[in-house]
Amino acid sequence: MPRLTQMEFNTIRELLGPALANKVKLQNYAQQVQDPQLKQVFQTMSAGCDQKVKNLLGFL
Repeated sequence: MPRLTQMEFNTIRELLGPALANKVKLQNYAQQVQDPQLKQVFQTMSAGCDQKVKNLLGFL
């Protein structure tokens, strides 16, 4: 695998922060909401953020 440039590394690092924050935020929403359909939506969105984090970490 080719080495990342400093710019590429910094970009990945900048994308990780919001993805992790959104994952946690959406998990919290899913825990607090009473409506099962809305809970599922938040859980699905949180899982999407988790996948994004994993993909980004895969580049490192």
